Amino acid sequence: MADKNNGQGGKPSHSKWGKGKTDPNTHFKKGCKPGPGRPKGAKNRGTMFRDAVSAKIKIAIEGKPTKMSKQETSYHQLANKAAGGDLKAIAMLEVMADKFEPPADLPPTALDTAADLAALNYYIELRQKFAPVQSPCAEKNHE
Repeated sequence: MADKNNGQGGKPSHSKWGKGKTDPNTHFKKGCKPGPGRPKGAKNRGTMFRDAVSAKIKIAIEGKPTKMSKQETSYHQLANKAAGGDLKAIAMLEVMADKFEPPADLPPTALDTAADLAALNYYIELRQKFAPVQSPCAEKNHE
């Protein structure tokens, strides 16, 4: 007597491989790819983001047409909102200023200078204490 069908195209209702398992002899056929894969020339998300942000657009600043990137335009808009009193924009500008602006070159304090001088003096003292001794024979060989 034939196996009972479960109404799915003649496949037996019970399988040797169990529910959710596939028969390894029929699942991957030789020479067949599982899918088309990534198309040639497809861009990843990082590249698409960079392209979108660096795209140049035309805008008018004080009535003059100017061409700049979208990223640069967003910085201008943020600065304008901060100048208008938007507290969130002001906070974002402060964070960006701390991150992107170089720190001011301040002259060293007296404490910094004293510590550096003490370390330098200690180094010179050690160099003099452990300096290699020149033998008289070494001087004669070089002449």
